[in-house]
Amino acid sequence: MPCRHLQMEDHALLPSNERGGIEGDVTVARLDEDDFLLVCPATSQRRGYAWLQRNIDPDRRLVATDVTSAWAVIGLMGPRSRTLLQEVSGSDLGNSVCPFGQSVELELGYARVRAARVTYVGELGWELYIPAEFASHVFDILMIDAGFLEHGEFMIEIAGVRYPIDVSLKPFYDPGRRRVQS
Repeated sequence: MPCRHLQMEDHALLPSNERGGIEGDVTVARLDEDDFLLVCPATSQRRGYAWLQRNIDPDRRLVATDVTSAWAVIGLMGPRSRTLLQEVSGSDLGNSVCPFGQSVELELGYARVRAARVTYVGELGWELYIPAEFASHVFDILMIDAGFLEHGEFMIEIAGVRYPIDVSLKPFYDPGRRRVQS
């Protein structure tokens, strides 16, 4: 199935306070002429939204809506993540179709999913933005259908939001952009 290009371009944003301190870690994606998606780590969602509300210029016609409860996010990271996602979606996700910092909309089972090509582990990766009511369905597709394709071709491991902190593979950068040696 062909992907619908959203021409999403991600830009990292580090909102700051009056003292120059960092208030959060936000990715801003322009979805359309006047439609943006702001994504922040789950651990700072309330703080990020409060910062945004405080900093909206009252003279602008701008509305911020917290849609956190409407969406689930699954990070699919690793050198074979593209192959796995292509297998389960039937879509071409090559570099020419979806370069880094872009996203495409595709179907995974019954769900319409926004697949953003991003990474926070230093390898090829995707964040899958899934309507909340389809999250377990998409998870099952990834774990059951894809996880066991061709007799376990894809080695899928479940890792939570603290995974980079809890393993000692290599140095990484936390949401505050401090280098952390694990």
